[in-house]
Amino acid sequence: MEKRESSTDPRIEIFWSRYSDVLKLFRIPERSIPWYRRHIEFFIADHPNTRLKEHSIATVDAWLSSLGRNPHVNEWQFRQKVDSLRLLFCHCLKLPWAKQIEWDHWLSGAKALGKDHPTVARSYEMIEKAVKDPKNRLGKKFPDIYRKYMISMRIADYSPNTEKSYLAWINRFLVFHSEKHPCDCGEIELASFLEHLAINRKVSGATQGLALNALVFCHPPA
Repeated sequence: MEKRESSTDPRIEIFWSRYSDVLKLFRIPERSIPWYRRHIEFFIADHPNTRLKEHSIATVDAWLSSLGRNPHVNEWQFRQKVDSLRLLFCHCLKLPWAKQIEWDHWLSGAKALGKDHPTVARSYEMIEKAVKDPKNRLGKKFPDIYRKYMISMRIADYSPNTEKSYLAWINRFLVFHSEKHPCDCGEIELASFLEHLAINRKVSGATQGLALNALVFCHPPA
């Protein structure tokens, strides 16, 4: 990674601090945060006469399209660049037009990927379809929490098996607590559920740990 020039403008550091907070909110791994910032710096450098808030769907699409044709940018790098812009414009700057960009298309790689490629199969459009699945208690009862939970899982790059496992534990937790709102659950509810697994279901310590990880990921401690 190239060394960045330091800035003496406090407004710039405030901006990067805000962006970093957004990345942490969406559970971007600590090791990836410098790269997300670097992607934004490259975007800014490629548009020297345009302020970030002056951009549009056209300029973002054009930049991503150009990157997609670059043979030196592999698929995971491309998706990371897309995600860095999505979090910047949609969640840091919160520009209304940014939500109209077809992020799902770009996150699929914008390359010749097969229909069964895991990136396509796990696109963000699939989250909306899963909300309507009657077996998906979290999505059916608390769709907004489900969307945020799954987006966090995708951004953190968990495997499909981990996604399914975590969601299964969340659904079991909801059944155990009569579909109580996850935000209303605390240590007492977590402890009673884990006790139920250990005593009544005879679940191993390792499996209890997996269940706890799923629950904490859904509702991390303050």
